[in-house]
Amino acid sequence: NKFSNGIIINDGQFDDSRLNVTVIKTAIAFGAAACNYVNAEKLVTDDNNKYIGVLLRDKITGEQFQCNAKTIVNATGPFTDSIRKKADQNCKNICKPSAGTHISMPKYLTEKGVGILITEPNNRVLFMVPWEGTTLVGTSDSACSIVEKLAPTMDQLTSLLSRLSVILVDRNIADVKNIKSSWSSIRPLVADPKSTPGDSASICRKHLVEVKDNIITICGGKWTIFRLMGEDTLKVILKQQGKQLSKTSKELNLYGCTGWTKSFPNHLVDKYNIEPDIAYYLSHGYGIAAEDMVKTGKSLTRLHKDYPYTEEEVR
Repeated sequence: NKFSNGIIINDGQFDDSRLNVTVIKTAIAFGAAACNYVNAEKLVTDDNNKYIGVLLRDKITGEQFQCNAKTIVNATGPFTDSIRKKADQNCKNICKPSAGTHISMPKYLTEKGVGILITEPNNRVLFMVPWEGTTLVGTSDSACSIVEKLAPTMDQLTSLLSRLSVILVDRNIADVKNIKSSWSSIRPLVADPKSTPGDSASICRKHLVEVKDNIITICGGKWTIFRLMGEDTLKVILKQQGKQLSKTSKELNLYGCTGWTKSFPNHLVDKYNIEPDIAYYLSHGYGIAAEDMVKTGKSLTRLHKDYPYTEEEVR
């Protein structure tokens, strides 16, 4: 009732997990070799103590194998410092892990497709936006330990709900029973090496490229600038080799994008007789690569009657 004014803005959304896999598939299409469930055990040096590769371990079979390289790139997110310390145990940490928690709430909170973003008195930001048939609410931002699997705590969930209740007409909606899903992840924020220790300004949202011999570390940043981060890293690598970056990735289409149009879901419906919501979901998640899942002619089996996810996608 005290709302006086505001502005309407447009923003973009993307599926971070799908983009992650798509970037990997794009790299493979250009000749990269990708391995998951693999640990970096140690850095390998030659007789002159120059780093020449990494000893890797298959986490499923336990098999170890060595990957040699002229340049080793450490792009490991929150695990950045654990890799840096394999080269220098006394190096100062540059990664400042922060836990971010989100929850999904009923769709009707953003039924008209319009969300809301507010700045709270303590300068935190709270947002409530439509997302994948639900309402996405976030976020928290607090220092955390580095673990492989992070789960929201009840305190984090109730804190988000308490903050959400302030902007709802019916505050009873902000109840744990209305949470449809919740998750937490680690933001690998980076410390500004030029700032004074303990200074709040030492945490920045930008990225940092660190060079130590032929080990290049890229840390910090965010999804919206991942191409820039990659290009900045490549520039450093090429400089060491006396080369320059010949072109950027601006015109590079990701895997499944070339040839895609807004009418592609209609093509899937007409040619393969699949349900429209499944066609739309597959088209926007996989691009033209969605056709690989449906061209077998087998009917798609829903995992749940209310959602477009199918068994074939999981397989």
